[in-house]
Amino acid sequence: MNKKLFLPIEIKKREFDSKMLFAFFALEKNMEIYIGRQPEILKGMIFFRKSIFFEKGLTILNLKQIEYLDHLGHNIVATCEEGLIFNNEEFYLKRRISKKALDLIEIFFSWGSKQAKLIQNYSKDNKKKIKETGNPRIDLLDDKMLELKSSEVIKIKKKYKKFILINSNFSIYNNTNGKKFYLEEMIWARGDVDISHEKECREFYNYQMHNFYEYLELAEKLLTDFKNYKIVIRPHPSESFLEWKKIVSKFPDRIFLKSDYSFIPWAIAADFVIQCRCMTGLESFLIQKNKVINYEPFKLSHSKNILNYIGFQCSSYEKVKSIIKNKPKNYLEAKSKINNLISFNSEPSASIIINAINTHKFKVKKTNFTFVIALVLTRLKNKFVSLFRKKIDDPWDKKFRSISVNEVNLSLSKISKLFKSKSKFRVTKSFFSDKCVKIKKI
Repeated sequence: MNKKLFLPIEIKKREFDSKMLFAFFALEKNMEIYIGRQPEILKGMIFFRKSIFFEKGLTILNLKQIEYLDHLGHNIVATCEEGLIFNNEEFYLKRRISKKALDLIEIFFSWGSKQAKLIQNYSKDNKKKIKETGNPRIDLLDDKMLELKSSEVIKIKKKYKKFILINSNFSIYNNTNGKKFYLEEMIWARGDVDISHEKECREFYNYQMHNFYEYLELAEKLLTDFKNYKIVIRPHPSESFLEWKKIVSKFPDRIFLKSDYSFIPWAIAADFVIQCRCMTGLESFLIQKNKVINYEPFKLSHSKNILNYIGFQCSSYEKVKSIIKNKPKNYLEAKSKINNLISFNSEPSASIIINAINTHKFKVKKTNFTFVIALVLTRLKNKFVSLFRKKIDDPWDKKFRSISVNEVNLSLSKISKLFKSKSKFRVTKSFFSDKCVKIKKI
């Protein structure tokens, strides 16, 4: 019987391309794929038995999902999407890697050797589960894969001509749920941060707050000093747009707030990319090294990450201004540090990961039917109660509103052409949600 692989997506613009790459290589191994919005995928797992779920993290919150899937008799493999760039090893492990979650999964796929060794030393009992494979987000930065974005790059360049891209990454402070959300909820709600880390959490919050306001001023300064450039701002998916919109309203013809497409075509089309220790900074650097600026007016006292060692380092606006004006070539590169963080392979990481899943001998799990019955009754109760509640906007719509058969077919067609595959696929809406699709090789 063909293996069923479930690929949940939280933020569509950020994850869709990499998950479709997974889907392609899994389909080539004759797996049956379900891909779609995370909550609906999780709910739909109750209709299946002995399937494989690809989890994107191992936090305490992920543990709840993993335990739920374990009760249903499913197998779980995982990665940590936040495991490439972090400020402090101890804090990363404490906040992002639950040992209980690691106990329940069967394979963990690391970004590279540094993360693999870190987690292996942290949980020696699970050492054999850790596979150093790389990540499909890096696959997407390969020259051949970048060709898939050429039509989007052309559209962006045609509309904006010369522009500076600001990738904002201040969701800890400028969160959609409010500026105190991190301090009031996120620090303690997960149950995995103890009192010893409170000082570090608050310092990081203040670090983001100060840099966020510097970036608001940055946009206006750039407009004043570089009248031949437009400014495009792409906030983090969990950031509030309110403060940015105030800036845009002052200069509607020269500054733009955008969230369409993934960041990749924007990074290719931009003349410069300015960010503050953001994952997109590293990804932009791997696309084109001589246009990435790490602008960090306020610094953390306790740590640095890879973004402090690559591209152009700026602690003042005058330094940013000088780089844009003079376009120097003496950027930092840090090859050894990057190679320690990321596994660069002769074949796509997505292919390596799928091969590992396909050849792995998964445990045969039993379904906890007492749990299933209780779950069904709870869902029926919640459904009944919801009939009498006022309908509210679904917060998940901001991250992932819909998925269509056509867009999945188009993505598979492009990837198939790139890898010279003649395989044919059937894409249909899943029976359990219109936010998910089913894909089979025919």
